Amino acid sequence: MKNLKLIPVLLTSVFLTSCGVGSVDCGANSAVFGLAFCETGKPNIWSKYAGTYIRCRNLWETYSSGNNSLSIESSKEKILEKYIFKLAGDNQANVDFTQDYFENNNCSGAPFASLKLSSPILLNYKNTSITPALLNFDRASKIQNLSIEFATANIPKITQSLSGPKLIKGCYNSLDNAGNVQASVCESNTTSEASSGEVAFYLTGENLFPLSYSNSVWQSEPYYSGYIKQQ
Repeated sequence: MKNLKLIPVLLTSVFLTSCGVGSVDCGANSAVFGLAFCETGKPNIWSKYAGTYIRCRNLWETYSSGNNSLSIESSKEKILEKYIFKLAGDNQANVDFTQDYFENNNCSGAPFASLKLSSPILLNYKNTSITPALLNFDRASKIQNLSIEFATANIPKITQSLSGPKLIKGCYNSLDNAGNVQASVCESNTTSEASSGEVAFYLTGENLFPLSYSNSVWQSEPYYSGYIKQQ
């Protein structure tokens, strides 16, 4: 399994501001007499990220190159990854993460295994910056200057639990074309200690890209087109 990646959402905080004295029209709020207050939302740069993002990917992939071409062998099994964003506080969000494993090529039907986290991850918005970044769609991808949101991820002590009806002796083994075990999915209750660190994200249209800092540039995972917002 690949490492957990984080996606941020920021809560639009609501505060009270004076509307004056006398009978006041507060829109959907009731008109009142005396000192009146209306709920007003702060502008929130993270509102465009709000929602759930998903992608259906291969359980495993292997790449080989030769004669200036790239060949890929991949599993018949797929993983549906889902990030669920819930507003938590001023400039914060709780993010939950799940994985469902399927024995088909489109992440449909009943999964043979599922991974869940024991608690969400808390994100705190830091800043937005136009930064050189690489979206690794293919070998021809080039570095671009992109408007990227940065955040601090505060990860509590988390247990990752994996279970499913088709695991044999606690595991599911995926074979390559030669019949060898290429990857194993096993039941577990793995606990990670609390930690924190900087994370970065780029959103274009309905596609979201978690980015990691590698080779002196922020970049996405190779050979995939990001997470799609679920309608």
